[in-house]
Amino acid sequence: GENDLTPACGSCWCCQDQSKLVPVDGKWTGWSDWSECSAECDGGTQTRDRTCTEPAPAHGGRQCLGEAEESRDCGSDPCPDHNLYILCDDELEIYVDGAERRVAGLNTWNVLSTLNIPSSTQVLAVKCFNRGGGLGIIGSVQDAQGNDVLATDSSWKCSNTWESGWVLPGFKEGGNWRAAKDLGDDHFMMTRTDGGWKDVPSPNKRPIWTSNGLDATVYCRKTIKCFHIVSVTNSFNGITQLADSLRTLGYL
Repeated sequence: GENDLTPACGSCWCCQDQSKLVPVDGKWTGWSDWSECSAECDGGTQTRDRTCTEPAPAHGGRQCLGEAEESRDCGSDPCPDHNLYILCDDELEIYVDGAERRVAGLNTWNVLSTLNIPSSTQVLAVKCFNRGGGLGIIGSVQDAQGNDVLATDSSWKCSNTWESGWVLPGFKEGGNWRAAKDLGDDHFMMTRTDGGWKDVPSPNKRPIWTSNGLDATVYCRKTIKCFHIVSVTNSFNGITQLADSLRTLGYL
């Protein structure tokens, strides 16, 4: 009758007896294509995903079991080496990820030292001893195509104190490690053309030293690549692998 407010069956969802609806269990779609590798070389990752929508769970049906995303390693071939060009007034020591590298020119104040370093290098560390007179460190790193990777500038950290492990990637810089001092445009390594400093290729090169500009022996380091953690499915194995990696790199 006209006072009957109950809608006719089928005219709206509320008329249906929800308890009689058949549960629909969710099922996965197929996997998507693999994403582009995050790196062309030196190791990267790519991912693919799927959704629980063929069909989606409904009416109390079960959710899909398993992972919605998975990843795999890719781009594992090593990248070409980078080229390091560096000079120190007067005596230079060079460390690449903790390993000392001996090359020509290290003990000659105006001779440029050059060497290849892996593109995967995490930390460059240099020690310079000044016997008197002028002082400074200047250098740069170029990739295989000649593009700038880095140059000496105030982003380097320098100290006047030797510390155990200071050449390692996992070394934690304390308060005595401060931003390198830029010795300025008038510094002889920027103005004179009679020494190896003129052959440092980067246009962004700057002569640097410890912040007070007076120390006879300085220790400077530059982080090129930060260690990153890759997630893994198995938590226990992941923690073990992570600990092993950190220990190898000197973080533990």
